Amino acid sequence: MNEYKTLRTYFDSLEAKLDFARLRDEGLRVFIVNQHTASILPHYSMAIGGVKIQIHVNDFEKGLQAISYERNNEKDVDELFQNPSTQQSLICPRCGSSNYFREKSVIAGLFFLILAVIAVSIPKKDYHCTKCDHRWKVT
Repeated sequence: MNEYKTLRTYFDSLEAKLDFARLRDEGLRVFIVNQHTASILPHYSMAIGGVKIQIHVNDFEKGLQAISYERNNEKDVDELFQNPSTQQSLICPRCGSSNYFREKSVIAGLFFLILAVIAVSIPKKDYHCTKCDHRWKVT
Protein backbone atom coordinates (compact mmCIF):
# COMPACT_ATOMS: atom_id res chain seq x y z
CA MET A 1 0.00 0.00 0.00
CA ASN A 2 1.87 3.07 -1.29
CA GLU A 3 -0.69 5.76 -0.65
CA TYR A 4 0.55 9.19 0.34
CA LYS A 5 -1.35 12.31 1.23
CA THR A 6 -0.40 15.93 1.80
CA LEU A 7 0.48 16.61 5.40
CA ARG A 8 1.15 20.33 5.00
CA THR A 9 1.71 22.96 2.30
CA TYR A 10 4.42 25.63 2.55
CA PHE A 11 5.21 28.69 0.47
CA ASP A 12 8.78 28.76 1.80
CA SER A 13 10.91 25.79 0.74
CA LEU A 14 13.30 26.25 3.68
CA GLU A 15 10.51 25.82 6.21
CA ALA A 16 9.35 22.71 4.35
CA LYS A 17 12.87 21.26 4.43
CA LEU A 18 13.10 21.82 8.19
CA ASP A 19 9.82 20.01 8.84
CA PHE A 20 10.84 17.29 6.38
CA ALA A 21 14.03 16.71 8.39
CA ARG A 22 12.03 16.56 11.64
CA LEU A 23 9.69 13.97 10.18
CA ARG A 24 12.55 11.89 8.76
CA ASP A 25 14.20 11.96 12.20
CA GLU A 26 11.00 10.44 13.58
CA GLY A 27 11.40 7.59 11.08
CA LEU A 28 8.31 8.51 9.06
CA ARG A 29 7.90 7.86 5.32
CA VAL A 30 7.78 11.34 3.77
CA PHE A 31 8.87 13.19 0.65
CA ILE A 32 8.65 16.74 -0.67
CA VAL A 33 6.77 17.83 -3.80
CA ASN A 34 7.66 21.02 -5.79
CA GLN A 35 10.75 21.69 -3.67
CA HIS A 36 13.12 22.42 -6.55
CA THR A 37 10.73 24.62 -8.49
CA ALA A 38 10.03 26.76 -5.42
CA SER A 39 13.76 26.99 -4.62
CA ILE A 40 14.80 28.03 -8.13
CA LEU A 41 11.76 30.22 -8.88
CA PRO A 42 10.41 31.38 -5.50
CA HIS A 43 7.89 33.75 -7.09
CA TYR A 44 6.21 30.69 -8.72
CA SER A 45 5.62 29.04 -5.35
CA MET A 46 2.02 30.19 -5.04
CA ALA A 47 1.27 29.40 -8.69
CA ILE A 48 2.30 25.75 -8.30
CA GLY A 49 0.41 25.37 -5.05
CA GLY A 50 3.42 25.64 -2.76
CA VAL A 51 5.86 23.06 -1.47
CA LYS A 52 4.01 20.04 -0.14
CA ILE A 53 5.13 17.42 2.33
CA GLN A 54 3.59 14.10 1.40
CA ILE A 55 3.40 11.42 4.08
CA HIS A 56 2.31 7.80 4.04
CA VAL A 57 -1.32 7.45 5.15
CA ASN A 58 -0.35 5.13 8.02
CA ASP A 59 2.06 7.77 9.40
CA PHE A 60 -0.25 10.76 9.00
CA GLU A 61 -1.29 11.14 12.67
CA LYS A 62 2.29 10.71 13.93
CA GLY A 63 3.41 13.33 11.41
CA LEU A 64 0.84 15.85 12.58
CA GLN A 65 1.90 15.32 16.18
CA ALA A 66 5.62 15.63 15.35
CA ILE A 67 5.18 18.92 13.51
CA SER A 68 2.74 20.45 16.00
CA TYR A 69 4.97 19.44 18.93
CA GLU A 70 7.98 21.11 17.32
CA ARG A 71 6.01 24.25 16.49
CA ASN A 72 4.75 24.61 20.06
CA ASN A 73 8.26 24.27 21.51
CA GLU A 74 9.88 26.84 19.23
CA LYS A 75 10.82 30.10 20.88
CA ASP A 76 10.14 33.48 19.45
CA VAL A 77 13.01 34.78 17.32
CA ASP A 78 13.33 37.87 19.50
CA GLU A 79 13.78 35.67 22.58
CA LEU A 80 16.48 33.60 20.89
CA PHE A 81 18.60 36.56 19.83
CA GLN A 82 17.98 38.82 22.79
CA ASN A 83 21.18 40.11 24.32
CA PRO A 84 21.06 39.81 28.13
CA SER A 85 22.95 43.10 28.57
CA THR A 86 20.29 45.02 26.63
CA GLN A 87 17.26 43.52 28.34
CA GLN A 88 16.72 46.68 30.34
CA SER A 89 15.58 49.22 27.78
CA LEU A 90 16.31 52.87 28.21
CA ILE A 91 13.51 55.24 29.02
CA CYS A 92 13.22 58.99 28.74
CA PRO A 93 14.04 60.53 32.12
CA ARG A 94 11.49 63.29 31.52
CA CYS A 95 8.36 61.45 30.27
CA GLY A 96 9.20 57.73 30.75
CA SER A 97 8.75 56.85 27.07
CA SER A 98 10.68 53.94 25.55
CA ASN A 99 10.40 55.40 22.02
CA TYR A 100 13.83 56.85 21.35
CA PHE A 101 16.74 56.83 18.94
CA ARG A 102 20.41 57.52 19.35
CA GLU A 103 21.56 60.73 17.73
CA LYS A 104 24.56 60.77 15.42
CA SER A 105 27.26 63.41 15.50
CA VAL A 106 27.23 65.45 12.30
CA ILE A 107 30.44 67.25 13.27
CA ALA A 108 32.40 64.00 13.65
CA GLY A 109 31.11 62.79 10.28
CA LEU A 110 32.12 66.05 8.58
CA PHE A 111 35.56 65.91 10.23
CA PHE A 112 36.28 62.43 8.89
CA LEU A 113 34.91 63.35 5.47
CA ILE A 114 37.17 66.41 5.26
CA LEU A 115 40.11 64.39 6.55
CA ALA A 116 39.61 61.78 3.83
CA VAL A 117 39.25 64.40 1.07
CA ILE A 118 42.36 66.30 2.19
CA ALA A 119 44.45 63.15 2.50
CA VAL A 120 43.48 62.05 -1.01
CA SER A 121 43.52 65.37 -2.84
CA ILE A 122 46.71 67.15 -1.75
CA PRO A 123 49.00 67.19 -4.78
CA LYS A 124 52.72 66.85 -4.20
CA LYS A 125 55.50 68.65 -6.03
CA ASP A 126 57.51 65.44 -6.26
CA TYR A 127 57.91 63.69 -9.58
CA HIS A 128 58.94 60.12 -10.23
CA CYS A 129 60.27 58.65 -13.48
CA THR A 130 58.85 55.20 -14.06
CA LYS A 131 61.63 54.22 -16.50
CA CYS A 132 64.76 55.02 -14.45
CA ASP A 133 63.18 55.40 -10.98
CA HIS A 134 64.61 58.93 -10.59
CA ARG A 135 62.86 61.32 -8.19
CA TRP A 136 63.00 65.13 -8.30
CA LYS A 137 61.17 68.22 -7.10
CA VAL A 138 60.02 71.22 -9.05
CA THR A 139 60.13 74.47 -7.15
